[in-house]
Amino acid sequence: MKQQETPLVTIVTPSFNQGQFIEETILSVKTQDYPAIEYLVIDGGSTDNTLDILEKHRNDFWWVSEPDQGQSDAINKGWARASGDILAFLNSDDTLMPGGVKAAVQFLIAHPEVDIVYGDINYIDEHSRVIQRYQAPAFDFARLLTEGCYIPQQSVFIRKAVFEKVGGLDVNLYTSMDYDYWLQCVLAGCVMAYTPQTIGTWRFHSLAKVLAAARSRHEADHFTILDKCFNHPHLPGEMRPLKAKAYSRVYLDFGFNYYNARQTAKARQYFLKAIWMYPAWLKERPRMVPFIVKSFLGTRFLIFASSVKNHRWGRKAETDR
Repeated sequence: MKQQETPLVTIVTPSFNQGQFIEETILSVKTQDYPAIEYLVIDGGSTDNTLDILEKHRNDFWWVSEPDQGQSDAINKGWARASGDILAFLNSDDTLMPGGVKAAVQFLIAHPEVDIVYGDINYIDEHSRVIQRYQAPAFDFARLLTEGCYIPQQSVFIRKAVFEKVGGLDVNLYTSMDYDYWLQCVLAGCVMAYTPQTIGTWRFHSLAKVLAAARSRHEADHFTILDKCFNHPHLPGEMRPLKAKAYSRVYLDFGFNYYNARQTAKARQYFLKAIWMYPAWLKERPRMVPFIVKSFLGTRFLIFASSVKNHRWGRKAETDR
């Protein structure tokens, strides 16, 4: 890249007690082949080995450790301090892929009309092994509104003008603040676009915030996000009829969460709300119908059916000897 084609990129890592993973996060930024990166780590007062790791790399980037209001507050503080023309945030248990920053910057340079770019990611486990590749779809606001957040935050880069226009992330949200932010950016007139490049990774592990979050709090955040969106004065008129589908999708998603947790009574309640609000789910997602039926049959039936199945397979195995 020529000098005029290397805008400064500021990457902010919000950190709290992720000493097990944060050094890998740091190294994934340090080893990027893009020459103009400002890296900031905003730690919320970690009590594990995080500060030792940050001190080890003290000559490589700026960091601070102090109490804050959580993840969104840390990101906002970092972005407010940023000198870069392009911004991103990378959680302290996720990483960037080699060449990820350069790919995002090149896209934004080639498409000056685009304010926010996102790409693909890899899902990884706690040992950094790739579990699956996630290929994101092209941007579609109606889909984002009704199907949830399909934009992988670990791949997102935004122009600083977006932050100056929209402001920071909502500090009142415990989860899904990135989903809320993308919606608010679009409602503010920002242009989002997809590039078919694998830019980052999302780590799944037992201590992950989303996995550890109380289900009720996670659920409440999703409804808060939709309330903000559908009450927004700049929501396009053609999006308003999608309200029932959007809200019912939250009930449907959490119905599956409860089903997987073997809370069939709760799952049944949420499935009923989802179908009552948007009956077309039965046609649009036919593969969910057996799960809904099983939730109505209840846990005792599922245990009975499983025991019958195992008994039959056991008898078959005996006859095969």
